[in-house]
Amino acid sequence: MGIIALDLFMTLDGVYQGPGGADEDTSGGFTFGGWQAAFADAESGAAIMSGINRMDALLLGRRTYDIFAGYWPLRGDSNPIAEKFNSMDKFVVSRTLDNASWDGTTVLAAGRRLHSSRITTRRSILWAVETSPDHCLRLDSWIG
Repeated sequence: MGIIALDLFMTLDGVYQGPGGADEDTSGGFTFGGWQAAFADAESGAAIMSGINRMDALLLGRRTYDIFAGYWPLRGDSNPIAEKFNSMDKFVVSRTLDNASWDGTTVLAAGRRLHSSRITTRRSILWAVETSPDHCLRLDSWIG
């Protein structure tokens, strides 16, 4: 099995919700969306891009999928992150999503162990966990 790397932007006091924009994730009354932008610089951008360049697929939860699918396909291929994300395979784990609109996305039923060779034989996968870090704790229960 390949490597599953968890990608999580988190403040020192444990905030992980809505790093990208003010309206990215306002669930639970969260009003501090976009907190990461103030700290972006060339060094952090290079570190983020380095991680993105090492992956060959995205493994997403439903909420993060909705955020990404509503953003990255609209950025065009002139953005290096958009080019990478739009061209790679994407897997979204969901109990409620039946069909994915983002090209290259496969919906995986939540609550079932994943035995698909499309997942288990990969070199590496980045699991973008921007809105649900508690899923990290359950990862071993559904990757088989």
